[in-house]
Amino acid sequence: METSAPVVEVNGAPVTPADLELLAFSNYGHYTSMQVRQHAVRGLDLHLSRLDENARILFGQTPDPGRVRDCLRHAVGTGRACSVQVTLFSRALRCLAHGSAVEPDIMVAVSPPDEPQTSALRVRCADYERETPQVKHLATYGLLREVRAARTAGFDDALFVDRTGLVSEGSTWNVCFHDGHQWVWPNAPALRGVTMQLLQTAMREAGVPVASEPVLATDLGKFTAAFATNSVTAARPLTAMDALTLKRDDTLLSMLHALYDTVPWQPL
Repeated sequence: METSAPVVEVNGAPVTPADLELLAFSNYGHYTSMQVRQHAVRGLDLHLSRLDENARILFGQTPDPGRVRDCLRHAVGTGRACSVQVTLFSRALRCLAHGSAVEPDIMVAVSPPDEPQTSALRVRCADYERETPQVKHLATYGLLREVRAARTAGFDDALFVDRTGLVSEGSTWNVCFHDGHQWVWPNAPALRGVTMQLLQTAMREAGVPVASEPVLATDLGKFTAAFATNSVTAARPLTAMDALTLKRDDTLLSMLHALYDTVPWQPL
């Protein structure tokens, strides 16, 4: 199957107008995004675990993991390089709203591959907390509002700070810092990104000094470098956080990419 044109399937069949209408009028669901290369994904097991855990929260029932992989393989076909988003939603919204547990429907959208971003980011700290932050859900109004506000103010993106002043996550990425001695991942309610988890594991296995601890927005000046990470770009430098300017550290950037390169690809 060629991946030059987008492919969207629900439960292994072509998406219907009714499905698109349902998703247009309801944002109740969750998803995970991944990059596929030669029919394999880094952290595929973590993506599948995310779908399982999030489905328990939103639908009270998890999809059969074999069924998820079958839908994934069917939509991807034999394409060697593509971007994939797996979304779980429900055609049985009325049953769900009445408290019933329902098995979610599986939408797989396949599009051309995304390439890693290399440019630095200048971010604006935003007082914002995603609802149910541990879930990668479809309710993105507040998130996009903060990104737009940041760009209107002359920044590239937004870095979220919770009501207690703790840095949590970026708009569509996790953040990690370096204090000159060790890597620091913020310990605050946030989505545990797959790439973040893979990097944390790679750091521990390589014996790299790493910690997970609360990071106050007022203490950002103690760090020498900061990086954004998500499923498209393993590491992207942050060179400004509000008025704070950080020097781009290509040595640390290369270290993160080298650690990520040790992560094995898992076949679909």
